[in-house]
Amino acid sequence: HTVFFALNGTFRDGHDFIGTAYDLGVRCFVVSQPLDYAYFPGAAFIVVTESLTALQHLAKKHREEIACQVIVITGSAGKTMVKEWLYHFLAPEKRVVRSPKSFNSQLGVALSILEIRKDTQIALIEAGISHPGEMKRLQEMIQPNLGVFTSFGRAHAESFLTLHDHFSEKLVAFKGVERLFVSSTIYHKLLDHQSSRYEFVDPKSYELSLACAPVKDKVSILNA
Repeated sequence: HTVFFALNGTFRDGHDFIGTAYDLGVRCFVVSQPLDYAYFPGAAFIVVTESLTALQHLAKKHREEIACQVIVITGSAGKTMVKEWLYHFLAPEKRVVRSPKSFNSQLGVALSILEIRKDTQIALIEAGISHPGEMKRLQEMIQPNLGVFTSFGRAHAESFLTLHDHFSEKLVAFKGVERLFVSSTIYHKLLDHQSSRYEFVDPKSYELSLACAPVKDKVSILNA
């Protein structure tokens, strides 16, 4: 019941661990490099061009077969906190799956999507990017119904030519969503950005005031 994806990392190559995985009983491997299969009798090797892309395609296919409500959460800060708070409030009444820890990368989102089960009612999926073009791959896996845009700042902005380009890349996460929930700062940027194709909710309808908030620091109030 286990498939080993040999992923190529910055410092390690997953192909170097195939022998160890085989000795532990794994018999199905997704690889992108030629191997001497004679050393692994009884094992099946699925050869692909790029192992991470194959894993993402698997996650995308899995998502297409799931009918639950999927909420994508992205932003320069606050993603994990908002996700955990939403889980805390929703889980008592719904069957909720959430991204583990801060699994919001190209690999982390794929693994998060594969956590969703057929009886899941709501999935809370974080999405984070560092470079242009990354959000499109995440959005195609997540295929969200609702979106939460927590904040926008200069984190990872150095990889983009302009802040406008960076902001536009973030918005790709919300393609096809029914509604988008944002903070007041994002709301005004959306108005300036002329993003009329997104149905975003005016934050005045749900934002907390400092007086009634159960938390007092500005960051927590923004997340709330």
